[in-house]
Formats: sequence, structure tokens, C-alpha cells
Amino acid sequence: MRNDQTKKTIEPFNLFGERSWILSKKDAANILTDNSYYIFVAAFITLGVFLFLTFKPVDIGYTKTYLLIFSIFYFVLGVAIRRLQSRIASILALLSFGLVVLSKILEQNLDFFTFISFIFLAASYRSVKASFFYHKTSS
Repeated sequence: MRNDQTKKTIEPFNLFGERSWILSKKDAANILTDNSYYIFVAAFITLGVFLFLTFKPVDIGYTKTYLLIFSIFYFVLGVAIRRLQSRIASILALLSFGLVVLSKILEQNLDFFTFISFIFLAASYRSVKASFFYHKTSS
């Protein structure tokens, strides 16, 4: 039987407590790599909605241009977080997903996409912590 200490939780949900500690530069790099996948998923979801609207025009409240620009934006952020361990890209992802969650809460439009955006917000928060730790340490 596995010990509670050996159980691994999903990375973006390690926000608080003992499991949220980043102890080495290698841990920070691994966290950045893991959380960049969530940014890539956001890019592919946005691109998928863009492609869906291209073939079947439906009014969902967003223009196709907006969706294409944000899918490219999220893809670039994911690459910058993964390859460069960029603090700026992590902060931009945090602000982007934070604004999405905040606007959904203020509109009182809490749905499945708000939950997904909250997961992306948690991943970008962990990325910010890890990127600052990565660049703070020397080795």
C-alpha cells in the first residue's frame, strides 16, 4: 500500500502546503515543463473552437480573429515557459487567465469553461512561482 507522502497530485493543484515547496532548480524546471502543457492545452482548445467556427458559423460571443490571436498567444507563452523558463511569459499567462476567470465571475457566468480557466490559472500561478525560483537560484 502506498504511503500518503508518495502520492502525487496533479501539478497545478499543488498550490499550498508541503507539496507546493520548490526545493531545487531542477524541481522548478520540472514544474515549468509540466505546467507548460496546460498552456498548450489552452492554445489547442482555443484553436479547436476557431476551427469549429470556421466550418460551422455559430455566435458564441467571440470573433474568429480573437480566437486565432489568443491560440497563437497561448502557444507562444507555452513555448516561452517551457524552453526559456520565462518569468514574463508566466506573468502574462497568469494575467490572461486571471482576467478570464474574473470576467466570468463578474458576469455570473460560471460554467465548465470557468472551471477549466481556473485550472489554467492555477497552472500559471505555479509557473510564476517556479520561474522566479528558477532564476533566483544559481544552480
